[in-house]
Amino acid sequence: MSTDDPDFQQVYKSCILLDVLTNQPFSKSYVNFKNVHGPIDMDFDEFKFWFDWFSSGNSEMAPGFLHMSFSKISSHLPSFWSRSQERVHKMAESLKKTNTRRDSVIIYLFLQRKSLEEIDGIIQKWLGQDFIEYTELEYRFYKFYARKKELDQIGGVLPKLIFMEFLAIEEKPKNLCLTDYGDQVVSKKLVRYFSLEETFRFHLVCSNARKLVSMGTKKFQKIEFRQKSANCTLKLDDFLISYENYLDYANNQFPTKRVLNTKDRGNMYLDAADGILGILRSSRLRIYHLLLNFSGGTNAIEANKLLGEKLLKYSQDSKIRVDQLSITTFSPEMLKPIFEYLKPGDLKKIHLEIQKCGRSEFYETKQWKSAKQANLILSNLEGFENVEDFEKIEISLLWRNYEDVKVEHLIGTLNSISAAETFTIAIYSKFDYDLWIMLDTVIPEFGIWRRDYSGNTLNVHFLGKSVFFMA
Repeated sequence: MSTDDPDFQQVYKSCILLDVLTNQPFSKSYVNFKNVHGPIDMDFDEFKFWFDWFSSGNSEMAPGFLHMSFSKISSHLPSFWSRSQERVHKMAESLKKTNTRRDSVIIYLFLQRKSLEEIDGIIQKWLGQDFIEYTELEYRFYKFYARKKELDQIGGVLPKLIFMEFLAIEEKPKNLCLTDYGDQVVSKKLVRYFSLEETFRFHLVCSNARKLVSMGTKKFQKIEFRQKSANCTLKLDDFLISYENYLDYANNQFPTKRVLNTKDRGNMYLDAADGILGILRSSRLRIYHLLLNFSGGTNAIEANKLLGEKLLKYSQDSKIRVDQLSITTFSPEMLKPIFEYLKPGDLKKIHLEIQKCGRSEFYETKQWKSAKQANLILSNLEGFENVEDFEKIEISLLWRNYEDVKVEHLIGTLNSISAAETFTIAIYSKFDYDLWIMLDTVIPEFGIWRRDYSGNTLNVHFLGKSVFFMA
């Protein structure tokens, strides 16, 4: 076989370039080269010319082995490589079992046929400079995670064979690495949890988005799920999946996040319900702040109804750990099953916004009773109880008119929360003289010592705590 063959020349030059890029000294590189390839027509001077050429920074020539088939390369090399094929194949298979996130990211990009420069650009853009230094990336790129001992034995050519054999394997890794949609939705914080193992799974089904999340034993600072009108979003830390009518709108609303536009906008409320259910049923999930928000007229009503049916259908034996829970615009009957999916004792702070509330059974749950802080926006105080152990309570009452006011509920609430270390009740309503008289009658029982009235705002102070009446 003549060294005039272009493919043959490219293989040899690639081997020299590989040693230069991995900082092999000239003497060791030449010895390894001769030992691996056997007698060849490339003499010492020609080898030194190309070694010096690449060492001088002329490494822009793309390594030809990235585009050559395994069989084509091996046919140009001595029989040594034929004997190594079985070991190469096993090593390539083992690469699929790696458990480091760096391996996962780089192998994924390898499978996308990305060059070293493209991989570096993607990592810099999405993962930041601290993810991996360029020199280390370069080293791993060309060595391709082969074991150091084996590399030292046979020189610097084995990595390219591993790479080509790896690409030749028809069955690609089935586990999701970054996402099915490439680097456009890679998150700096979320990507650390992706690997080729099954310790963490994140599924996006963009065609009909019936199941938004399937999670393992990972901890998030905040999970936020919002569904408004025809739009719904799921946010995990800084990772945002958005189902929007218009992609431009989503990008304007979240300029620092990458937004994925769904192909199916037909049944967003179904997706929203399934998304929340997926979170609540992830039994080993640990969340610092879980925020659930349904709004948007008919869709929100349908989503509430569907989610209620699903929550009651599934067993609540498995609990997720949540420190802080925020629920907005859910119907009161939905609250008890949601609370019962949470592990008692972990819930510390609750924020609820329920505009049409009445007596609700969620006040009887262990999760509600174990909380220490509450921030509530309610339309009335019916059934409000079991708050004796709360340390801090803030209540905003949306009294749109005097007919909303139930004196007995207000008195009962004041009695209930009076043991709290700090509490605030803010009453929002149009000014009504009858309401003034009612407050003037009720509040003195709780120790009013000063009352100020100016314009349409009434502030009533008692025992260092306060009830606000605002027009």
